[in-house]
Amino acid sequence: MVAPRQRNQNKKFVKVIKGTKEIRYRDSSKGSVCGICHKKLQGVPKGDLRKLSKTEKRPSILFGGVLCNTCRDSVFDDAIMLKVGILKETEVSLKKKHYVDQALRQIHI
Repeated sequence: MVAPRQRNQNKKFVKVIKGTKEIRYRDSSKGSVCGICHKKLQGVPKGDLRKLSKTEKRPSILFGGVLCNTCRDSVFDDAIMLKVGILKETEVSLKKKHYVDQALRQIHI
């Protein structure tokens, strides 16, 4: 018997370690979330991305489809302050450090 909430969900048949197959249900309404603050991203389509072209899958801005606007702006600000010398590497938060390093490679001042 299938629960009513699972009738319309995507089904995936998975072979388990025991050697049997079981059905796992996936929620297809999940969209992309920000890598730092985990807010839902605007402008990124959800669902089956294989049907879309490359430019429809994600925005073309740096960190588009990865970070939200506020986090992306704060990463750019931190990267510029590091480049100029106002900020030290130890003062950047650990969540942003990976993105700041990538932004430093892209920004040419």
